[in-house]
Amino acid sequence: MTRRRFQWIACVLAVFFMMPWPAAAKKVEDVETASRFAQAFGGKVQPELMTNALRSVGKTQLHRYKRDVTLEKPLDVRVLGDRYMSAAFSARVKKAGSARAKAEPAIYVLLFQKKADGGLDHQMQHLMILADPGEIASYETMADAEVAARFRKAGADVKVVAAAPVPKPDTPEPVALLSGDSICRGVVGESFIDDSITRDSELMQLLSGYARKEDIPKAVPVVKAGAGSPELQLRVAELEARVRALEGLLANITRKGGNIYFNGVNLYVTNGTGKADKVNGKGNVVIGYGATGSGSHNLVVGAANRFEGFGSVVSGRGNAVSGNCSAVLGGESNKASGDFSIVAGGKGNKARGTYASILGGTKNTAKGEYTSINGQRGRTKGGTNPHFTSEKTSE
Repeated sequence: MTRRRFQWIACVLAVFFMMPWPAAAKKVEDVETASRFAQAFGGKVQPELMTNALRSVGKTQLHRYKRDVTLEKPLDVRVLGDRYMSAAFSARVKKAGSARAKAEPAIYVLLFQKKADGGLDHQMQHLMILADPGEIASYETMADAEVAARFRKAGADVKVVAAAPVPKPDTPEPVALLSGDSICRGVVGESFIDDSITRDSELMQLLSGYARKEDIPKAVPVVKAGAGSPELQLRVAELEARVRALEGLLANITRKGGNIYFNGVNLYVTNGTGKADKVNGKGNVVIGYGATGSGSHNLVVGAANRFEGFGSVVSGRGNAVSGNCSAVLGGESNKASGDFSIVAGGKGNKARGTYASILGGTKNTAKGEYTSINGQRGRTKGGTNPHFTSEKTSE
């Protein structure tokens, strides 16, 4: 291998590894995905960023230019340098106020700029509209540099670093080589040796500056945000934004050994309906095993308990609450089916009446409104007046 050829190969390899990768458009299928990429690039949670930008475009086009614009779906997002990104949408445009006007296809490209305090700002004044059929067809293959150039014409300071061209190697001039036929004997003088020939010592000295295969670490270091290709920057920014959101969510939660602590906050458990008395089987706090039921907003503690209705508490084993705002506190096989009723302990007791109560005992039934049984066996109370009658239950 000649010296010039070796140096040329080393130069080409260095340019290849140091050359910046060209930016590429990231295709997206829905507004949510486009918004997620935008927030990731901005490094700040802005859930309404894309929706507000689309709304602003529609209003401005209607009021200022009398255009009725329907932004149908996103096409792609592009990272345009360190401070800008764009989001393109397919659209249908027609003259506002005209029933006969035909909607024509177009592409609307929105520009976003990073703010000093984090997040993105929609650059409303820099809106690219592609309405010519040829431009619409060519947008998919349009380079980021061309998109940036169009925005620069509109006044935005958008710059995209273009990939550096690979330099063409210089063609070495032919040199006169010393023919071996002309050497008969003795030592050849240095002045007769072709300069393009590399000595072994020179080659080894040059190669010593390069890493050997066995010296290259198997673990590839993580690329920091802001380095690498624009797609990699976007991915890193997205992950960092998600980590920041999770850190904010978990700021008041700590763990010590096997315990989890909620510090300085209230814990709300709801079924998602917006109403406390609307049941869907969700919004319950269950502590234990074997619980079943279709109620909502109940506290269930123990084993094999059942819950219906809302706003009730049931604890113990095999107990059941079906009345709203009722309770069974401890015991076994007790039931509170009346609204606002309660059974406290015991076994096999049933509070059927509204506001009925049973305190301990076994196989008692309080079936009348406001009835109460205190620690007995096999009693039944009912009626609507304060003078209750009692009789032996047949249960």
